[in-house]
Amino acid sequence: MKSNKALVLSGGSIRGAFQAGAVAEILTSGRFVPDAIYGTSVGSLNGAFLADRAGRAVMQTGQPDWVEIGYQLLHFWQKEITAFARIGSRRSWIRLLCSIIFKRFNGFVDTAALDRLVRQQIKREHLLNSPVKFYACAVNVSSGETVYASAQQVTDIHDYIMASTCIPGVMPLRIIRGEPYVDGGIREVAPLNRAIEDGAEEIYCVVCQPEKTPRTDFNHRDAIALMDNLMGIVTDELVDDDINLCRQINNLLQQIPRPIRKKPLRGKRFIDLKVIRPDLPIDLQLQHFTRDEITRALEYGRVRAQQLC
Repeated sequence: MKSNKALVLSGGSIRGAFQAGAVAEILTSGRFVPDAIYGTSVGSLNGAFLADRAGRAVMQTGQPDWVEIGYQLLHFWQKEITAFARIGSRRSWIRLLCSIIFKRFNGFVDTAALDRLVRQQIKREHLLNSPVKFYACAVNVSSGETVYASAQQVTDIHDYIMASTCIPGVMPLRIIRGEPYVDGGIREVAPLNRAIEDGAEEIYCVVCQPEKTPRTDFNHRDAIALMDNLMGIVTDELVDDDINLCRQINNLLQQIPRPIRKKPLRGKRFIDLKVIRPDLPIDLQLQHFTRDEITRALEYGRVRAQQLC
């Protein structure tokens, strides 16, 4: 199905609060209404929430109120994502040691709380009735394949959303139909390419990382903090490459007469791309964040959306 307007949401762990604030500003200002939403990692959580609420509204009133949905996303973060204990718990060292010895290691963090939250807030029935198609990006660890799961294609969409949020090593692998899946960010931090392949001509891309990532101080002896930071280093370059490639193609298309019949630009088209991202790093740590820090990140996202749109 061709989707002319796409909302692309990157990964970024708990820094997804910034993303939620930016998306809420886009929606409540009336600037943009997506036909499709593509999410990776925390972007899958935010994207699924939006599609769920749109589908819920259609079932209740016949059409979604996107301004209201934007406020609902803010409220979700302010009410539900208030402390690490609301989404996960750190496994004891005894359990970790035993799991490693017996070759049953499955992450440093237990995400049962996040699983319950996802199942409580996001219903497949709502996604099926949503006017917006939602795709969760995850990676099959065995094959290396990138998967974009939608409620229309799979019955276990919750498992794919959870898989998409799974930071490798930190969180448990998600076993779906016998196959292990993890965070789609190891391949597609911000799934721009899939949105373009599906026919998007106007894209709002909300990224949780600044364009230039400065030095960050963290406890490098804390395994979870270390792995979260390493994941950020890998993914930052990936998302920048995708955004820069799209912009370079746009610039070339504006300079070359049409129609274009020669490679590598044959079949390419101009994409109206708007990227919203922080200009400074967001100092939010997965294990140690507070309600006030979430509120500040939400507001920062709203401010950046106002500045960049």
